[in-house]
Parts: sequence; C-alpha cells; structure tokens
Amino acid sequence: MQFLRIHTCKTRLTKSMYYIKHLNTLNTDGIEFHEIRQIQKFEAQSEHLSINVLYYDCDDKYIAPLYVSKRETGSITLIF
Repeated sequence: MQFLRIHTCKTRLTKSMYYIKHLNTLNTDGIEFHEIRQIQKFEAQSEHLSINVLYYDCDDKYIAPLYVSKRETGSITLIF
C-alpha cells in the first residue's frame, strides 16, 4: 500500500493506530470512511494517488475488484 510506503512503520504494519498521526498529510475533507463510493472523491482531492480495492473471498478463494482507478501513477492497492 502506498500509504505504508509514505509513512513506514517497522512493526505491526497492519495496525491502523500507527498511521492515525499521519492522516492529516492526506486531503480527507468531506470524505466518509468505509464507503467505496468515496474513493473517487478522495482520488480527485489527492492528485498524486490512485486507489484500487480488491475483495478476497476466503471461502471460495477468489479475488474480485471492487474499485479500479483510471489513473496509472501513485498506485495503492487495498485488499478487503
């Protein structure tokens, strides 16, 4: 994930609490978290980032795209 590369933590990379202090470095004005439809708005506010969200189904063992960015630079891929 790009956010992890921007603000690196040496231990427990999956713990969001280590990154909360860096949240103000991203433009999240008007963003409601935990809503896929907000990603396009976040991308528009953060021109240097592109977001891809993939869904992993543990039972059926497949990965499906939930959101794919139209941008090619600064890619972040999240697996949900």
